[in-house]
Amino acid sequence: MAVDLSSIRLPSDRITFGQMRASQPEVFRRERLLTERASEVDVCSIFMLEECLAQRAYAAAIGQQPPHFPALADHREMIEMLDDAYREYGLSGGLEETKQFVRGIEIAAVAQAKKAIGKSR
Repeated sequence: MAVDLSSIRLPSDRITFGQMRASQPEVFRRERLLTERASEVDVCSIFMLEECLAQRAYAAAIGQQPPHFPALADHREMIEMLDDAYREYGLSGGLEETKQFVRGIEIAAVAQAKKAIGKSR
């Protein structure tokens, strides 16, 4: 079982293509786009952090070990990284707001886990 991210409203859902181009203009040049790896686009990194937080919350709620994300840091560090990114894209006004966003992601993932547990009984 895994969390269904398509049904969770993530803060990064509000990032526009225009914001991405403004934030990383060097990535959005034609010659780079033809060879660019997704991991080098900030928004992909943001999504990976949000996904990891959701997956970890979901796994904890169903009593499983969370999936291993070797390149990602601990919970506090992930929140700090998201805070920097959310601020850059104008999604958050500060760390407390970012923490609220993260709580929202985790609450949604736990709610899904509770539904999954209920269905499996």
